[in-house]
This record gives sequence, structure tokens and C-alpha cells, in this order.
Amino acid sequence: MGTLPNHDQPGIAPRREHGDDRHVMDPASTEFDPRAGEPGYIYLRLANHLAGLIATGELKPGARLPGERDFAFALDVSVGTLRRSMDELCERGLVVKVPAKGTYVAHHVG
Repeated sequence: MGTLPNHDQPGIAPRREHGDDRHVMDPASTEFDPRAGEPGYIYLRLANHLAGLIATGELKPGARLPGERDFAFALDVSVGTLRRSMDELCERGLVVKVPAKGTYVAHHVG
């Protein structure tokens, strides 16, 4: 499984891009294993896993998720699987996709 560099804060890494001072989630903190668990669709298991992190507050509202390629690599899943997971989370109202900016944890969950 690929990992990205460690940062000072567990779970999120401070990163400023183009004047944006939001925090970016560290994908290495998700501890998702696509080969573990019950048989089923990996995209749905990943979506449920990330939904759990949002529900427990480990992923805070407004947190920016990593870019698709980096996130997929760190989670050891294909970009297509990650995209389906993000689509599922969008349908649930848990994340918001902003074109050319990224994917963010929704402020009003539910």
C-alpha cells in the first residue's frame, strides 16, 4: 500500500494552495485495506469507511480530501474505485465536489 509523507497533525496535513488555508486530509490516516472484510464492492466498503470517519469527526467539515490519484494510490485502490466511492458520498450528502478545486467534507451532514 502506498503512503504519502507524514505530517505534524494526525489525520490532516496543513497545506496552503492558492490562498486556501483549509486542511487536507492525510490519506495514510484512513487505515483502509481493500482486501479485508466481507466480500462485496470495494467502492461501497470504502465509502462506508470514509462515512464512518466523517461521522466520528475524524474528518472534519470543510476538510479537503486528497487528489484522486494520490488518494487512490495511498488506499491501494484504482482511481475508478475511488471515484465511485466519492460519488456515493456525494449522493449521501457527506462530501461536496468543487470543480477544479477538490472534494471537501460537507459542512451540513445529512
